[in-house]
Amino acid sequence: MNKITIAFLLSTLTIPAFADCVSLGKNYVSCKPGYFLPLTAFGQESKCTPCPYGPYGEEDKGQTSPDRNTGGVVVCTTAEFVGDNGYYKYIGYTKTFHACNAGYYLNKATFGGACTKCPDNGKSVDKNSEGITACTGMYDATGWYVFNTDGTKKYTKCVAGYYLENAKCEPCPDGTTSPNENTGGLDSCKISSDKTGYYQEKDGKKIYSMCKAGYYLTSEKTCVACPDHGTSPDKNPKGITACTGMYTSTGWYEFDASGVAKYIKCVANYYLKNAACNSCPSGGKSPDKNTGGITSCYTIAGTGTDNTGRFETKKNTECHYVE
Repeated sequence: MNKITIAFLLSTLTIPAFADCVSLGKNYVSCKPGYFLPLTAFGQESKCTPCPYGPYGEEDKGQTSPDRNTGGVVVCTTAEFVGDNGYYKYIGYTKTFHACNAGYYLNKATFGGACTKCPDNGKSVDKNSEGITACTGMYDATGWYVFNTDGTKKYTKCVAGYYLENAKCEPCPDGTTSPNENTGGLDSCKISSDKTGYYQEKDGKKIYSMCKAGYYLTSEKTCVACPDHGTSPDKNPKGITACTGMYTSTGWYEFDASGVAKYIKCVANYYLKNAACNSCPSGGKSPDKNTGGITSCYTIAGTGTDNTGRFETKKNTECHYVE
């Protein structure tokens, strides 16, 4: 076989070629302190990345991470700082609170946590981390309370006018009140009164439900004296219609259901018309406490005597004589 034939045979054989090896780069499996391993998509290069708050970062305090860590950015953490509301670290990119100053509680419902002021003048100890149950001594319009673990209110004592039942402050029945800061039940509600009426206290204000004699109950739940010498019964719960026997220089009146004054009888020399006392015309006279109309007004037409005694003849000021 000559040289030409050998060359041809070699050229027809399939001989794999060895290509140059291509470097796939560094694929890190763990990182040293101060670096973290980002979460990467499949097939992407895994590279140790500096923690976000390094020597030249936002806080310029330096963020560290454990040696040979394999975690994401959450392995990076700063030293603890103290803010106006609490104690925090930067974990990764997030300002994360761990404990709170006195008067604040750790609100874990927010991202990274937050130190939130205790409501209703509540107090808490320094460096607390219990959540809202760390707050104590809150008080509102009905009483003092703490929080249950589920965040609901649990009342421990009540303001005046309320009583404690099933960890709630309930209002005392109308006409009764209770001591301030009481921890008693319904039996702690007692009737309280002053010179005008009977009341209970709510939100630091007297709320009247009944009034003493000579007073009536207003729509604002206060007891006000009946006008014009009027009287009313003791323990009355009515408005101004509770007042009777009012009188002025012209007569006596009462109030109807709508609160309008209606005269019911007139003084001497006045007569009753349209629930008002009017002066008799032409100097006429009328009896005191009369309930008549204009025909009750008269003048003296003449005088005389007969076999029974002295008499006067009266003339009605409007139309005819009356004997």
